[in-house]
Amino acid sequence: MKWISVKDRLPDISDRYAVCYKHGDLPLKRFIADFDDIDGWHMPVPDTEITHWMPLPEAPEGRYER
Repeated sequence: MKWISVKDRLPDISDRYAVCYKHGDLPLKRFIADFDDIDGWHMPVPDTEITHWMPLPEAPEGRYER
């Protein structure tokens, strides 16, 4: 999967996505964020700008024990 710029397009459906974001003058950071097709991105870190996103991969199949 490749990163998609938010300038090119936003996700089509509400879900969780891997994102890159800017926070002040710090280098780009990666995070998992929720996107709502009505309200947009939801980030727990205030004053951030999401620059890129990509769908999360599918979870592995099978049964796992802790």
